[in-house]
Amino acid sequence: MRRGRQTPPARRWVQGGLLLGFLLLFARTAYRGRDVLDWPVHLVFRLDPLAALAQWLAGGASILTAAWLGAGLLLLLTAGLGRFFCGWACPLGTTLDLLGGGLRRLLGSKKRQASLPAWTAPAVLAALTSATLLGLPLLGLLDPLSVLLRTLTLSLHPLFDAAAKGVFAGLDRSHLPIVAPAGEALYEFVKPRLLAFGKPAFLLSGLTGLAFAGVVALELRATRFWCAHLCPLGALLGLVSRFSPLRRRRSLACGACSACEAACPTGAALDDPADASLCVQCGACAQSAAPRPPAGPGGGARRPLPSRPGRSDGRC
Repeated sequence: MRRGRQTPPARRWVQGGLLLGFLLLFARTAYRGRDVLDWPVHLVFRLDPLAALAQWLAGGASILTAAWLGAGLLLLLTAGLGRFFCGWACPLGTTLDLLGGGLRRLLGSKKRQASLPAWTAPAVLAALTSATLLGLPLLGLLDPLSVLLRTLTLSLHPLFDAAAKGVFAGLDRSHLPIVAPAGEALYEFVKPRLLAFGKPAFLLSGLTGLAFAGVVALELRATRFWCAHLCPLGALLGLVSRFSPLRRRRSLACGACSACEAACPTGAALDDPADASLCVQCGACAQSAAPRPPAGPGGGARRPLPSRPGRSDGRC
């Protein structure tokens, strides 16, 4: 089996750039003494079809406005290209890739895939939608963009703010000839961009942090467990992606090593063609693909491994 990167380099750059953009927009939401938001900090949520659905169900407000054109465009693109948003653009998905991979390396845990029924995530979406129709606006509670934003706001940014201010205060008290002035200059640069105006503190910061830690810990159960089996936005995009003409299929040059199945973060490659509702178009299967072995030393072609019941003996 050919070894190599299981994530295309282009995808890494796109994921990193979009996550950085999300964090920059988040940084601009902090209150700094002015009741003005000079950046389009709500832009990401205007691209979220689940947020549009939640607003429509909760308040009956029209979503056929220019503000929600981005959400409609994302649905159209998903119908054509598949569930690409989850694999390339979702900031929570990228965060799980980073933290989950680091956690597995730290604990020496191998990648695993969950064997939950395919209807698990749609069932979560249906339950949250029903609750919203009954007056409990729960769709936004598990929206991945809301989960990450809530964690940043209530838990991570207050922790970062307190730690950074403590470090700068220590540098200032050191009175060292070079260190203290450099720390003061860096503080003046960072303060209006990343630090809070006051001392942020929230009652639910601990609970929110624990909930986010639980989502990350699910990566030990299976890669992208949240994305494949619990995320309501992923379920919605997965339903729409069934209309996509694009399908990951195993080629005739398959070596039957099942490397694509092991590389797939959501388990979509367990089927042939790949399950469109689970495939996040990450390209990991293609990166791990090994062609069928060439002719053997005796001149005869090597026989491919027998296929398993219900599976093709091809590869992605």
